[in-house]
Amino acid sequence: MLSATMRSAVTQPLRPLARVIAANSLPSRGALVRRGFLVAPSYKLRVAVRGFATATASKTTGRTAAKSATKTKAAPKPQAKATATKAKKTAKAPAKKKKAAAKPKPKPKKPVARKTKEMSPEKKQVVLRRALKKAALLGQEPKSLPATKWVVFMSAALKGKPSSGLNDTRQRIPAIAAEFKSLSPAELEPLEETAAQNKAINAGNFKTWVESHSIAEIQEANIARRRLKRDFNIIPYPIKLVDQRLPKRPASNAYAYFVKAKSSASPHAGGSGLTKELSQDWHALSAAEKRPYQDLAAAEFAKFQKELEKLSI
Repeated sequence: MLSATMRSAVTQPLRPLARVIAANSLPSRGALVRRGFLVAPSYKLRVAVRGFATATASKTTGRTAAKSATKTKAAPKPQAKATATKAKKTAKAPAKKKKAAAKPKPKPKKPVARKTKEMSPEKKQVVLRRALKKAALLGQEPKSLPATKWVVFMSAALKGKPSSGLNDTRQRIPAIAAEFKSLSPAELEPLEETAAQNKAINAGNFKTWVESHSIAEIQEANIARRRLKRDFNIIPYPIKLVDQRLPKRPASNAYAYFVKAKSSASPHAGGSGLTKELSQDWHALSAAEKRPYQDLAAAEFAKFQKELEKLSI
């Protein structure tokens, strides 16, 4: 059922059309008047008008209902807007940056071992010679003063005279030597005294220099000096550094003590004859007679070893 308002809205536009149809189908008023009665509209006309009105109302109602349904369905748009707003807000909200994953620390590179070239035999000899010279303290000795009368005289003769080189000095030596040979004993005496004084000074300076090094360093220097002479034909001077801090090494065999005892008993005896005689006497001794000399040799060597231990050698 349609409400009165809707029915009025539907039928109102149809009223003029119904009037026109009724006017055309009905006899004119004059005819009716003339006939003296009114003719009612036919049944077909009423049905047609009613059907048209119903169809029109249905169409109008359908449209209205569709519009209402559309409006009703469109009502949730604010929610869509709200959703869109939320989406926009969500889209506008800056995305939180992910924390960058910590990069693994690079592993420390293993040091690359340098490849050392193998030295040639010649190069090894050069390196060895340099090391021996350093260990031998070669060239570090204190300068020596002239220690002989000839060197004293030659040094005085060359002193203060210009020389163009070593060859020039060598050419002068023969003349200086001839002059030295012509000196009298009185002229040689002061030269001998100067040489003796210089010798004593040299000994003191050398002793001081040796003792400025440790005992172990002097021992190593002596070993190196011997090797330089043996392996490289380099003869250091002196060939052995005498260290007076070291105890004197005793004789290691009993025969040396036997010879010493017999020599002190007869100091005036000597020569090859005595040496041969002592050798025969030694071989003639029994084991019991040799024992005292053997014990003496062992005791002296033990004493020497203890002194070396005190020096930490």
